[in-house]
Amino acid sequence: MKLTKFFIYLTCITFISLFYVHLSFLIIESNYNIKGYEREISLLLDRSRELMYNVTALESPDCLLAKLDACGLKYEIPRSWTVSNRIKSDASYEVVNIVKRRNAVFEKIVSIITRDAVAKSLNN
Repeated sequence: MKLTKFFIYLTCITFISLFYVHLSFLIIESNYNIKGYEREISLLLDRSRELMYNVTALESPDCLLAKLDACGLKYEIPRSWTVSNRIKSDASYEVVNIVKRRNAVFEKIVSIITRDAVAKSLNN
């Protein structure tokens, strides 16, 4: 009788200890996975910054002018003194303000109805 109780206790303790070791292994494995994901995110963010820098460099006016010159197209950026500004009348300002107010009200109604999440860039 005492021998059977001993074996029952021994098997219970063995299963409990195996379960504990298995959980410890899973915790360690998940920590390694998390660190790997963090490294991957860091590399992707660095790559994203590099690509954004390249895109901004390619969109620069100097680069665009060089590409146009390479294609044989003549294009000059107008100087600031050659650009003229139109003087708007007060009536046109009133129309623009009314349209802006209507758009703002419409945007608020749409934002209340939809409640979509908007991602904001950290680079701004």
